[in-house]
Amino acid sequence: IVMLIVVGWRTYTILRQDLTLTLSPEAVALTLSHDEQASVEFSLRTNNLILCTAECAYRITRLPDGSVAASRERIRMQEEYRFFMNITAPSKGEGQLVYGVDVTCQNVQKALCAREETRHSTRALVTVEYTLTDEEMQARSRAQELLPQFFAAARTIDEEAQRIASITAQLDAASLDGLEADAAQILAEQAAFIDETMRLADAWDDEEYAEIVPDSLQALKRAQHANSVRQRLEQYVTIQHVLVADAKSAAALLALTNATYPVLVAFENMSEQYRTAAFSAGAQLAMIAQEPARDVLSRTAALERTLVVLNASTAKARTALARDVVGTALQEEKARLLALNGSGGTISAPIPEDLEAAKRETIARCEELGNIFRELNMMNVSPLAASQALKEPCLAIKETTFIVMVPDAPEAVTVDVEEAASGIPQTLPTHESRCCALGVCTTCCADASCRKLPVLFLHGHSGYVRNDPSYSAETFRTFQESLERNGTRIDAGVLTPYSSYVVLPTGEWGEQAAGVSAGGTYYYDAYLSGGSYILSAAKSESIDTYAIRLKDLAETLRQRAGTDRVIVVAHSMGGLVARRYLQLFGAEHVEALIMIGTPNRGIETAVATLCPVIGASKECEEMRAGSSYLAKLNDPDRQPDVPTYLIIGSGCEMGKEDGDGVVMRKNAELPWMTTPVVNGSCTTAEKLHTALVDPGRHPEVLSTVERLIDEHSG
Repeated sequence: IVMLIVVGWRTYTILRQDLTLTLSPEAVALTLSHDEQASVEFSLRTNNLILCTAECAYRITRLPDGSVAASRERIRMQEEYRFFMNITAPSKGEGQLVYGVDVTCQNVQKALCAREETRHSTRALVTVEYTLTDEEMQARSRAQELLPQFFAAARTIDEEAQRIASITAQLDAASLDGLEADAAQILAEQAAFIDETMRLADAWDDEEYAEIVPDSLQALKRAQHANSVRQRLEQYVTIQHVLVADAKSAAALLALTNATYPVLVAFENMSEQYRTAAFSAGAQLAMIAQEPARDVLSRTAALERTLVVLNASTAKARTALARDVVGTALQEEKARLLALNGSGGTISAPIPEDLEAAKRETIARCEELGNIFRELNMMNVSPLAASQALKEPCLAIKETTFIVMVPDAPEAVTVDVEEAASGIPQTLPTHESRCCALGVCTTCCADASCRKLPVLFLHGHSGYVRNDPSYSAETFRTFQESLERNGTRIDAGVLTPYSSYVVLPTGEWGEQAAGVSAGGTYYYDAYLSGGSYILSAAKSESIDTYAIRLKDLAETLRQRAGTDRVIVVAHSMGGLVARRYLQLFGAEHVEALIMIGTPNRGIETAVATLCPVIGASKECEEMRAGSSYLAKLNDPDRQPDVPTYLIIGSGCEMGKEDGDGVVMRKNAELPWMTTPVVNGSCTTAEKLHTALVDPGRHPEVLSTVERLIDEHSG
């Protein structure tokens, strides 16, 4: 009797999954402002055989970099264990953080606990959307308004200042006429303005919005002078050109006046007033050239006044030279000669205002005056003393170069200026939200166009009808963990029908570049009872019922990922559930179906005989080879247009057929499916059919699934 009890108990513990885990909540979505803190409470429950005791551990991982946020080892489970996850939002930026909350449990070794080494695990996914505080949002909005104006003004000033710097570097000191200090002052003023602009640009890049607004407001007071400063720079160029032209004209006029002095000096009684005016003008010009005023505008005005004096002096000298001096003497002597000869007459026409013509006429009159002197001498008449005094000056007029042509106003000074690119930003960079996970940081994906399709893993037939559904849900846990380690998909744990009642923001799981994978179980049902939803085991149903539950799972995953389609990876009977889902609801929301060891044409022999004994009878009946259900499922005219793949196990003898120990190869294959084959073997303790979903035993299955997922990720 004792032996029967012991053998029966060990057989029962082998068939019955002894340890199941329930971690709640299964998913959490938080929205926090900068530096805001939150605490999430998790509840862990275990269900075990009466003679087994579980020991658990949990670890909270920051998926952006894989670091551990919190952990605890060797938790001896009683009825329930609660732990907390404390989160503080980052101080800058916007984006999403993802945390994985992993729990692993296994039984403590005991004589009558036959599965003490079996590892069980589950995961909850926590997403944290972090954003700016209300004050920061207001500051960013204000900065977005102010900085483009500031940058535009700064670019104008910067470009103009660079042009002036290039001009002043190429003009010599004589051309600058003392403006170096003015140019240096303007350039220094603009250099400070540009430094301030770049500092504000750096503050924007660093997302220091609170500092930008007061600083930019203060700086904009300076920016409001941007137009006037630019005008000063342009005015500087203009004044520089004017000064160069006017200085040349002034020099010419001064030379002309100075050339007039030798003639004017001969007539002391008439030259003093003109000499004084000319000396005064020359002194003024020398003062302007040697001791320039600080203000270029004052310097220009002084130069203009000097030019007026020089022009007046030159005009007076021109008139006095011919008409007032030589002309007067010639008129008197000619009158005397005419009187002596007893004939009347007039002097020649007035001296013209043109200086060169006046010189020629004056020389001619001097020659005429000389002829009169000779005629008077022949008459023994002496010339007047004043006229005789003109003899030497008249000779000097021929030798003196006093006519200096005043050049036309020169064209503006032209200087080759290289177009200098301003370092001021052309546009205000946009701060995109950042999503970091599995070592990759990208801009958060805002819609389905940039999202990777999520992967839904679907388990197969439980094998033992009394096993808890969570046991089946663990089928692909190692796959999900491996995909996360490889950077292919974030492990989002397991979905149940209850998940649809845990509302997460649409697209919450789709913002990360890696996308997500989630396990799913159709062995649960959820219903409303007493104002709350209850999750209950609901096995021994038809495959059609499981297909309806799969629809809820796929819709939940699509809503959380924010995509129109999913990729389904199914093991064993899960492939039949997925195919029936496609027949019932269409292929619109499934991108690809990847099946592993699925009995598409049914199960036979001992497997079919034993299935309803320990498994759920309804699904075993529908999976039996030749069943009407499979005939309906395999109708060639009712196959959806979805890329379908089947990984088949080979190497186990099943009577006279080859298979994976549970499904014959001939019963797995269908003509419209791509069927990679995995070779293996079966033992008494484990069939290849089960080992196919263990990456440790058959990594080629994982690599094939991963490759197919990548091909259909979108």
